[in-house]
Amino acid sequence: MTEKDVEQQFCQFLIGSKKFPTTSLLRQAPSYAFGNGGTLRVDLLLLDVKIGEYIGVVEFKDGISPPVKASAARLLQRYREIIKSPDLPSYLVHPYDEKDFQIQVFSEGVWLAITKDEFPEFETLSAKKKIEEKVIEKEVQERLVVESRNKVERTKSFSLLTLASLIVGVLTTVLVFNQSVHFGEGADTRRFEMQVSRLNVMEDSLSVLLQKQRHPSSVVDTLHIVDSSGTFHILEKRLAIIEKGLVDEPDEVLAIANVNSDLKVLREEVHGQEKLLSARYENLLTRIEWLNALVIGMVVSLFAAAIGFVITSYSDKRKANKAP
Repeated sequence: MTEKDVEQQFCQFLIGSKKFPTTSLLRQAPSYAFGNGGTLRVDLLLLDVKIGEYIGVVEFKDGISPPVKASAARLLQRYREIIKSPDLPSYLVHPYDEKDFQIQVFSEGVWLAITKDEFPEFETLSAKKKIEEKVIEKEVQERLVVESRNKVERTKSFSLLTLASLIVGVLTTVLVFNQSVHFGEGADTRRFEMQVSRLNVMEDSLSVLLQKQRHPSSVVDTLHIVDSSGTFHILEKRLAIIEKGLVDEPDEVLAIANVNSDLKVLREEVHGQEKLLSARYENLLTRIEWLNALVIGMVVSLFAAAIGFVITSYSDKRKANKAP
């Protein structure tokens, strides 16, 4: 019995005894390039056209021996890997005698001989494939559910971290800004108060000196001219008194000039400080407006992040509920 005869009898056996539709016997199985220019092809593919899936693969031989079995096992394994059906039922059919054939099934790495009655019918192979597909589909769905839940958890953690980062950023910005403003205000205010205090002290000193000059103990305030001799006598006496005052109290006279000079310089410094404080106040208003804009922007970002988190969580939850 030749290999062609074995193939012909086996196909008739499938159609007549095992209720295989003629369209399910794919004798012209697809061939694939393999190795260094080689071609890989099997003799028969069993196909369920309703589900569009392979349900079995068959190789025919005109004789049987250990090398033939090993070669057929390698061929079918490689072919199953190529068509991405590693668990596809595999059969080896060879002559039993001049009129009949023997069927062997590949199970757990070895070829096992089976009778014709043990060979599954079309519906059995199809149902088995459907069950396998359902199992695979269920596993995929379970994996998708797990991945979806993990994604939700990751999204939740990331969103919470983002919200926390934004909150910390806002608080840090406000704190640093307030510290800088308070520090600048404190320094400028203390310096201005010191200048004003110094100006008040110097004005008090000048007032005391002027008071002394207005009421000297030895100086005559007015000069009365009675006659020429009397006038010269009184003028000479007045000049003597003034000369005596300049000689006896020169420090007070010079102090008045020094205080006037210091007061002029200090008034200029105070005036400059007033201008500086005015400029700082305007700058402070600008910085406050900038801070307000920054805070508003961050608040909007927080609000947008919160909305995005809620929408994403709701969408992922709906997908997770629909997955099973």
